Amino acid sequence: MMKIVYCNNTDFKLRQHQKAIRKAVCLTIKEEGLRDQFEVFISFVTNDEIKNLNKVYRGKETKTDVLSFPNIVLCTATLSEMKKDELEEYRDIETGLISLGDVIIAPDVIRGQAKEFRNTFEKELMLMIIHSILHLLGYDHIKEAYKKQMFAKQKQILKKWECE
Repeated sequence: MMKIVYCNNTDFKLRQHQKAIRKAVCLTIKEEGLRDQFEVFISFVTNDEIKNLNKVYRGKETKTDVLSFPNIVLCTATLSEMKKDELEEYRDIETGLISLGDVIIAPDVIRGQAKEFRNTFEKELMLMIIHSILHLLGYDHIKEAYKKQMFAKQKQILKKWECE
């Protein structure tokens, strides 16, 4: 089971994209070989809100497309490499779900990127959803070697998303 909790503070038409978002989240988790029950929080915010969050949490005074805030402290490189008992400490006793974390998305920034990269809005949005879920699963792109790995994986997942 996958639970996605949404918060939309913008004029973004979330309802039109919920099915595609769910598919992208589930596919990303499945591609990592994870078969557990997870929960993800996804918020859609304005450009001003994302700029403020980027400043507070990353020290960068610019707007960005997406921010990811993982809930799980990784003892390994990625979540899929964690031992089952290590992951259990993150399971909510009442719901049985493991909360991966929060994803904050700026739809207007993504709209601009879609035009810049000649993508559809939905494709660019799904790329950012996949990207952010990979961050929640432990992937990063600070070092060049990790960047190549992460970007190759997100490209592969996006292709599968498009084909399904």
